Amino acid sequence: MHLTEVVNFLNEANELDTAKNLLRTFEKYAVSIVQYDEIGMLYQKVKAYHDSMRMLEKCNELVSDPIQKKAVKANMAKVYNHLNEPLKSIECSEYNLKLNSNDYEARMEKAFSYYLYGDSETSYKIQNELLEDPNLPIKTRNFITFNMGTFDMQKGDYKNGLRKTIMKGKEIGLWKPVKVPYIKWDGKPTDKELLVYAEAGIGDEIINIRFMKHIKEMGVKAYWVGHRKDTNDLFRRNGYDVITPKDIDPTKKYVYAEAMTLPIVMGLDKGDFWKGSYLAPNEKYVEKWRKILPERFTTLKWSGNPLYDQDLHRSVDLKDLIELAKYINLPYVSLQIDDNKYSGDNIINVDIENWEDTLAIQYLAEINITSCTSTAHSASAIGAKTYVLPPICTYYPWISLKEDNSSYWYSDMTKVFAQTKHRDWSDPINKIKELEKKRE
Repeated sequence: MHLTEVVNFLNEANELDTAKNLLRTFEKYAVSIVQYDEIGMLYQKVKAYHDSMRMLEKCNELVSDPIQKKAVKANMAKVYNHLNEPLKSIECSEYNLKLNSNDYEARMEKAFSYYLYGDSETSYKIQNELLEDPNLPIKTRNFITFNMGTFDMQKGDYKNGLRKTIMKGKEIGLWKPVKVPYIKWDGKPTDKELLVYAEAGIGDEIINIRFMKHIKEMGVKAYWVGHRKDTNDLFRRNGYDVITPKDIDPTKKYVYAEAMTLPIVMGLDKGDFWKGSYLAPNEKYVEKWRKILPERFTTLKWSGNPLYDQDLHRSVDLKDLIELAKYINLPYVSLQIDDNKYSGDNIINVDIENWEDTLAIQYLAEINITSCTSTAHSASAIGAKTYVLPPICTYYPWISLKEDNSSYWYSDMTKVFAQTKHRDWSDPINKIKELEKKRE
C-alpha cells in the first residue's frame, strides 16, 4: 500500500496522531524534492500545518525549475494562511503574480490573506476586480460569490448575504450535500414528514436545532436526523424528535432538508432567528455541579477543535482571557476539555464528561467567556450570560450585531466582541472590561 493510501485511511479513521507519527518517520529518510513535497501535502491532509511548512521550506530551498517553484510558492501561500500568517502568504502570492499577473489562484489567496489580516477593503477590491474578468473560471467565481456573502452581511443585506454564504458554501463543497431518494422541502407546510439532516460541526448542530421549533409551529412533522450520539441525546432530552439514518422508514415518502440551509429554505431574516431559549440544562447535572463549584465563577474556552482548518485564527490567547477573568474578579472553570489541565490562581479544573456537564456548568456560571466555538452556541442557546470573541474571519451568526453588541441569533444575554487587529485580542478584551465596569 502506498504512503498516500495509508495516510488517507488513517485520516478517514480519525487516527490523525498515528498518521502524523508515520509521516515524521518517513520524513527522517526523505532526500528528494518529490519526497518532501509528497510528505508536505500529506501533512496538510492531517492538519499538521507546521510540519507541512517545514517540508515546503525544504522544497523551496532545493527547487530550481520555475514551474516547480511556482507550485511550491502556491502551496506555501495556502499553508501560511492556515497558520494565521497572512503577510508571509501575501509574499508568496506576490512572487507568483510577478510571473503571471492573471494567476487566479494567487489573486484569490492574496484576497483571503488581506481579509485574514483585517484589511477587508483590499480583499473586497481584489475579488470585485476578479468578478469583472470574463475569463474567470466558474470555480473561482463561485468561491468569490461565497465570500461576497460575508461582505453583504457586513453591509446590512443579511438575508441575501446569508443565502450566498450557505448555498455557495454547499456548492463549493464546504458542507457536503445529502444524497437521499427524497424530494427537497420547499419550506412550506406539507402533509409529508420532513427529515432534517444534521451536518457540519457540533456548533452548527446547536445553531440549527432551533429551527425545529419554527418547523413545528408551521404544523409540519419533522425529525432531526443526527449522527452524533452526544448531540442526539441532548436534543432528545430537550423534546426534539431525533432519529438516526437507520431509523428512517424505507416505505415512507418523506421530504428532506439539510440543516445548514433551513433559514434559507424558510426565507428567514435576522429578526426571525431567535424565539427564546431552545435548550435547557439537565436539573440533575445542575444539582451535581452546584455542590462542586463555588457560588460565583466564570467559564473560559479559548480555542475550538484543533482539526478545524481555521482554528488558529479563532484561538484567543489564554493569557488574555485569564487577565480578563482576574479583572472580573471571579474564579474560572476551564471548558477546554480537549487540552491539558492548567494551573494558576483562581482556576478550577473539573472533569467534564459530556454536554450535560457543560450546559449545567454554563447555566450556573455568572459569565461564560468563549472563543468562536461550540460552547459559545451552547451557552447562548440556554440563555446564559455569554461573551463571545470571534476572530477577524467572523462566522455568520456573529457578523451583524444589534446596538448593544448582541447577536440576532441569540438573546441580549449574549454579547459579541470581534477581533479587529490581526493576532491582537486587546480591543475585544477592553470592550468587555468597559462593559463590566459599567455594571459595577
